[in-house]
Amino acid sequence: MQAANWPQQLTLGQRFEVEGSVAASGTGPAWVSLRADGAGRDSVRVPGGGSFRLSYQPKVAGLTRYTLVLRQSGSATVSEPLPLEISTQALPPVLLLAAVPGFEFKFLKNSLAATGRAVALRTTVSRGLVQTEFLNQPAQPLDHLTPALLARYAIVVADAATLASLPIGESQALRTAISQGRLGLVLLADATPLPAAVPARAAFAVQPLPVARAVPQALNWPDAPAPVRAMLPARLRASAALRPLITGPGRRLPAPRQGP
Repeated sequence: MQAANWPQQLTLGQRFEVEGSVAASGTGPAWVSLRADGAGRDSVRVPGGGSFRLSYQPKVAGLTRYTLVLRQSGSATVSEPLPLEISTQALPPVLLLAAVPGFEFKFLKNSLAATGRAVALRTTVSRGLVQTEFLNQPAQPLDHLTPALLARYAIVVADAATLASLPIGESQALRTAISQGRLGLVLLADATPLPAAVPARAAFAVQPLPVARAVPQALNWPDAPAPVRAMLPARLRASAALRPLITGPGRRLPAPRQGP
């Protein structure tokens, strides 16, 4: 093992990465692997020596020690300890707005809450009637999106139907909070035109794809844990104001971000 570099402090949620180089001393190729939390997490073949890069997503906070292992035929196994401190930080609270009950929002609510994040879900049951759920936070009225309510959250996740049905006052409160940089909006769009309530709507045009091509497609994003496939009935029109978060085949944009 010639060199190894890794961050000795991380915040839970950040990905751990170690990179370095090895010099081959045996006759066969070398394997470098990363052991973390009691199991092998990543490995790479380094023929004849050379550089490597391994990564892992930590699951718990605290002081820990990962291990870098070098194996090569004809040579002794070499282990290098990687001490690490993983700290926690307050996670941004999230407000979920769903037009109808559905699996997606239920799964998202439970997944976010499992990390300790404060989550509120407002689901429209019928005209003028909503159902609310609160996790990791006390209950509060969610009937109307007021500036005071939106100030309690860092991110709003909403479907297109919810934004399209917002009263003018609630839509304006949402726009103001976003434009002032106090709130982020994640829009779960579909193949229909984007509602007028979406901030910077001109940069987020939806382009339906042919029905025959609406089959599971491979999706990619930085540090994706495993190959993911999903239906892409539409894509978002690219513009200079967009940065891709998730891309599909041919660089289609299932999920972009506006701004830097």
